[in-house]
Amino acid sequence: MVRKRAPKLPAIQEPKAQMAVRLELPIEDYRRLEHQARKLGLTKASYARMAVMKTIMADEEGGGK
Repeated sequence: MVRKRAPKLPAIQEPKAQMAVRLELPIEDYRRLEHQARKLGLTKASYARMAVMKTIMADEEGGGK
């Protein structure tokens, strides 16, 4: 029986389109995040991303502090 050849992979990886950010919260705030995300049917990461993007857009429009 003949073996399948492994597909050739590029030697250089393309740059990532996204970067990861770590968010450390007090337990009470984590639970609040979890509750709100669940209410909207989102993951905690999706809800946190949405909240961060809303804040960034408000800051860019001059609505920040």
